[in-house]
Amino acid sequence: MESMLPDPTQLFFGIVSSIIGIAYMAFGRKHSFYFMLCGMCLVGVSFFTFDALTYGLICGGLVIAPFILDRIL
Repeated sequence: MESMLPDPTQLFFGIVSSIIGIAYMAFGRKHSFYFMLCGMCLVGVSFFTFDALTYGLICGGLVIAPFILDRIL
């Protein structure tokens, strides 16, 4: 029988990505829609991914994406 407790690594990365997501949402309210959108995705991505590698890749992409989108669009 598996434990119902989350993996400590995923829990740590979930907290860190949520803090970054909240900061992006606060920054995005006044400056750029892309930061706000990526911030919302960073807060919610932990509910949909369960593999640490996939989670890291998605979060890394979401952290970098607003800077790229701000330059392009």
